Amino acid sequence: MTGIRDSKKRNVFEALYEASISLFEAKGYDSVTVTEITRAAGVAKGTFFNHFPAKADILAEWYRRLVAAAIAPPEAAQAPTLTAAALKTCRRTISLCEATPELWKATTRLSPTTPAIQIVEAQSDDAVRNAFEGLVDRAKANGDLPDETDSPAIADLMLTLFTGTVRQCVVTGQREHILRDLEIRFRAIEHLAAGARLPRAASKPKK
Repeated sequence: MTGIRDSKKRNVFEALYEASISLFEAKGYDSVTVTEITRAAGVAKGTFFNHFPAKADILAEWYRRLVAAAIAPPEAAQAPTLTAAALKTCRRTISLCEATPELWKATTRLSPTTPAIQIVEAQSDDAVRNAFEGLVDRAKANGDLPDETDSPAIADLMLTLFTGTVRQCVVTGQREHILRDLEIRFRAIEHLAAGARLPRAASKPKK
């Protein structure tokens, strides 16, 4: 009986989640009410709060799933450099965010006041940091970086640049160059870690 009860509970959770995401994307996060969500999911209004303490907790769950998908085990064909490999993870994350812009904007806006989103962000940062650390270790094993390279420190720096660049693009609205900027910054880290000189910055076109 416990298995059946848990299965039903999970089904209701998924129904509420899917209904919420569909409504958020169609109408905008702020325009959707809990009543609309439960009506779309086919459950009583009170049932919503048995699964999500607040509407914003739906966004926390969405972000958790997005990051899990973005750092999923890479395909068999591995990127040739640390920079290229890190950009793959970043590209997947950015593509998933761009596919649901309303959810991304709402999550970014509510993060400072929503503990559930803050918790997921911290967990996601740890997951991405670990993924980057694995990439650094692989670069060391391939002989691309010295054996004494501090993998956790390099991974932490890469995470800082990634999250900082994303926030920069969200604030400025200039997202078309995000991957280009990340590539330049990751390549600089890779050169420093390898003990090489920083690559010369490309000159900006004259106006």
